[in-house]
Amino acid sequence: MQPIFETVIQRLAEVVDLAMPLNLIERLTELDRYQASAGIAEAAALLRDYCEDIGLDAINIDNFNADGQVQWWDFAAPRSWTPVEARLEITDDRGNSIILDHHTTPMTLATYSAEAPAMGYVARLVTIEGVAVAGVDGMPDINDAIVVIPGHLFGNGDWVSLLHHGGALGFISDWGSVTDERTGAAYNGRIELPADSTLFGFSVTPSVLAKTGDMARSAGTGRIFITIDRSATMPVISGVIPGRTAEEIWLTAHLCHPRPGANDNASGIASLLAIAALLSKTIDSGFCRRPDKTVRFIWGPEFLGVAAFLNQRLAREGLTAMPTHVINLDMVGEDQSLCHSPFYIERCPPYHGSAMVAVAEKIVAEVFSGFEDDGAIWQSSPFMGFSDHCLFAGFVDRAHCAPAIQFCHFPDKYNHSSGDTMDKVSAVELKRAIIASTVLSLVLATDDFLEPSQLTAI
Repeated sequence: MQPIFETVIQRLAEVVDLAMPLNLIERLTELDRYQASAGIAEAAALLRDYCEDIGLDAINIDNFNADGQVQWWDFAAPRSWTPVEARLEITDDRGNSIILDHHTTPMTLATYSAEAPAMGYVARLVTIEGVAVAGVDGMPDINDAIVVIPGHLFGNGDWVSLLHHGGALGFISDWGSVTDERTGAAYNGRIELPADSTLFGFSVTPSVLAKTGDMARSAGTGRIFITIDRSATMPVISGVIPGRTAEEIWLTAHLCHPRPGANDNASGIASLLAIAALLSKTIDSGFCRRPDKTVRFIWGPEFLGVAAFLNQRLAREGLTAMPTHVINLDMVGEDQSLCHSPFYIERCPPYHGSAMVAVAEKIVAEVFSGFEDDGAIWQSSPFMGFSDHCLFAGFVDRAHCAPAIQFCHFPDKYNHSSGDTMDKVSAVELKRAIIASTVLSLVLATDDFLEPSQLTAI
């Protein structure tokens, strides 16, 4: 099929700046970006500085309540939660010791773990053995204990309820841990508790779990220090490239994730910034005229940020505040050879009847064919709705829907683990995502970007 976007793709490839998004990704990986936390507030402030540097208009950070009570449709506000200190010191009667410290090892503390008393406290360790399914007979006495639970059991039943009803204080598990088959390196998995949990949890690798199990069998005890700050709000940052009309297209990326989160979703955050810079550059240089529709960039906690932002705008402006189209970027920088995750276009639901999907597929096909052959592939998938684009699918309210697609990678073996680091990010893949999104934005925001014959060809 004859290339339609070849010229603009080549031009954008010549001028795109990868240094800026790669630098931003690296800085974001240092921050625990929980949905309402000091880390995500720092990330929002950092991003605002970048937005100012590239000249976005109407840059704003909206700070929403984070008390867990406010509702935006079916989405409840997050609970403010910033771990200031999270350390578990384990010893046994043989003189062995282990220190688990969230400050030094990412994702060590389970999200929404409960706070410990100011001076910490000591509790015995109990290991779960010989229990095949959660809830069966054979459970030891876990009252006032720290429970060591193998990951294959933790994922096999409602252990949070079992621990709570058994009177446990907290747990240690290797649930969700992953191992790099090339190097043998093991990474902690992300464990998330209910926002009002009275338990704490520590995530470890299989080798550390085996050691803690041995120590539990040797009269092991743990001294727990957990301090939580609950003063942060939930930030949503936005900025625009003004168009000629009041209509808008939106580009979204979620700002939240425990550190490091290089691909999930620092890659999406940084790509949106690079798209904004690239659009501004093409307009300022005269290569493309100013788009008819305003292009709005939105960064916020996944689901909740867009829900709060959209709800606020609808309350102020009514249905005219709805975007005409939405592009969501969630995990778009994977090194496919390491993460084993193709680049996906997740389509909007078929009842939208939008030509947006066909145009996006054409653009992505041309972008992938126009770059170095590194074996990377792309595919399309039906709508699944696992990220911010689901807000526009019509599930919340059919009156508040718009054609929305997602660029993403899945499955990624390092996702939701401490192994999601900078070395898993591919500059070439990031470039593909940035250029494809920029071209699609130009098509959606510019009324006559394509000739009728070109539209027919797609």
